[in-house]
Amino acid sequence: MLSKYLFRILSLFLFLIGTNVGNAQVTYNTSQLKIEKKNTINFSSIDDKYLAESVNLEAPSVSGNSYKHYLNQLKEGIEKTQDESFKTKHQANRGANVPVVSKGIELSGLSVGIPLDNHLAMNEEMVLSVGNFYVAVYDTSNTKLKVVTLQSFAVAAGISAQSFDPRVLYDTESERFVLVFLAGFESTNTHIVVAFSQTKDPTGDWNIYEITGNPNEAEEWTDYPMISITKNDLFVTINLLKDDSSWQTGFLESIIWQMDKQSGYDGSELVITKWDDVNFNGKSIRNLCPLESATEELYDDIYFLSDRNFDVENDTFLLLNLKGHAGDTLSEMSVDYRLSNNPYGVPPNAVQFFGRLQTNDARVLEGFRLGNEIQFVGNTKNFEANKAGIFHGILRDITDATAIIELNHLLGEDYELGYPGITYTGEGGESANAILSFNHSSKTRFPGISACFYVDGIGYSDIVTVKEGKGYIDLISGTIERWGDYFGTQRNYNNPSEVWISGFFGATNHSNSPFTALLLKPDNLVPTQDVTNIEASSIKIFPTPSVNRVNIEFNLPAAQDNIDILMYDMQGRLVDELYHIFKAKKGRNLFSFDASSLASGNYTVVFNNQGNILFSKQIVIQ
Repeated sequence: MLSKYLFRILSLFLFLIGTNVGNAQVTYNTSQLKIEKKNTINFSSIDDKYLAESVNLEAPSVSGNSYKHYLNQLKEGIEKTQDESFKTKHQANRGANVPVVSKGIELSGLSVGIPLDNHLAMNEEMVLSVGNFYVAVYDTSNTKLKVVTLQSFAVAAGISAQSFDPRVLYDTESERFVLVFLAGFESTNTHIVVAFSQTKDPTGDWNIYEITGNPNEAEEWTDYPMISITKNDLFVTINLLKDDSSWQTGFLESIIWQMDKQSGYDGSELVITKWDDVNFNGKSIRNLCPLESATEELYDDIYFLSDRNFDVENDTFLLLNLKGHAGDTLSEMSVDYRLSNNPYGVPPNAVQFFGRLQTNDARVLEGFRLGNEIQFVGNTKNFEANKAGIFHGILRDITDATAIIELNHLLGEDYELGYPGITYTGEGGESANAILSFNHSSKTRFPGISACFYVDGIGYSDIVTVKEGKGYIDLISGTIERWGDYFGTQRNYNNPSEVWISGFFGATNHSNSPFTALLLKPDNLVPTQDVTNIEASSIKIFPTPSVNRVNIEFNLPAAQDNIDILMYDMQGRLVDELYHIFKAKKGRNLFSFDASSLASGNYTVVFNNQGNILFSKQIVIQ
């Protein structure tokens, strides 16, 4: 009988044969352009005494013929099959220690964005936090340095159209900030605004560039930017939509804008390559998430990840790779599919005390690359509990065409999750550990921010509360409020154990209030106590202490085909992988290994099955 992994590899092979991928490589168009700097502004000099803003509180209309109507019906169907119980959680994966919530910044005195669209970047001295309404700079000790509205920033830059969807990043190699936002919802006024800080101080001067959001000079406009950088370039991916259409019904294509970042920092002519008409087998690839470098060391090339974000259930991800520098006519793009061991799908809207919170679709929201490994997160339906949850995906080797994505679902104890971010926290010889942060909500728990810690080979920690809500969200007409559309996260590259995040919580006036927090990686990556998700009394280690050979006897309630056995020291560092793809039958099993090469001391041995910890035990080597 074929194992699950072999079956999926065979399925992928048959899928690729069926689609004739051998003769159907990704197709795309490229064009080169150069644009002059539009303006230079000084952030500190922007006069914004009243932080005034106007928002529309009407719920978006739903056309009977639109894809949005289809998505709405789909969610209503999912919600009708929900019950009030939470049948499954991510408890089975628990084993890691929880991240530490160090401090938080509540950005008071601000209006709201609908949705808030909070994002964040930081260096060792300052935190740049943005949302659909604001641009704020704090120092890392929580002192407010400057806050203006996003619209005031845009007006100072010479942009008159309504501004939205801000994204920020910090370039560790060049020590500069980049701010990208959109302006205008129609073909006649749509633009992509790209701002490069001239120094590492975000309160200083910025070089402003403006790229058309209607590159085809048709009735089209730009929506939903995502950003990342390589050694030489800034990448901005967007979705091109039809006029008078929502992001669900009016999608035309996703475009990649590739820019020479140094010319942006210098304020010189900006060199750009536009990648458009990106298709696979004749279909436009949608929602391209550019993967970030996990560390301060940037790559020469970049990967993008996409999925079937509107499907009720799917296990397919699309992986794109782009090589070459902006303006280089020899640049090239490739694409490939990967399957996941668990499916993802459109989540139901999350419940709150009154009404529901919109979860949109199951697109990839954020991800990082560490060598040949990638990790990423997004919204999904939890299939067992039929609730709004999140997925965490791991692809061990992006160069292996047969590699399967390990996809785990996370769900709260009695609450739903949405809009996750992920940040790598490892260094040196540590395993690929990360902090996952996300929104939470339930009938009895106001919308707020939570997080957990993931350690490869150990699993997930308990979910820890970062910021508890003070009230439910009630801003727009109807019963469905906005809950996203994304989450801001970044590690402190001068101290990789620190992660800064930007989310929102429900305020007492029923608005969405922005909140920035500092999370710390736990001191010890491995469990401080033994973890058992099988019969604890069946686990025996002998002899103890051990000198030459360690024997571990255990009893399994069912056969396990894919056990990885890893060993950690007491500082939480991965010592070695003892066994890869260990197969154990139901009932009593014995695993043993030669310990003569190990230094005397205490270690933790972890038995892990595809991200789910079976058990971990501390051993003593003499």
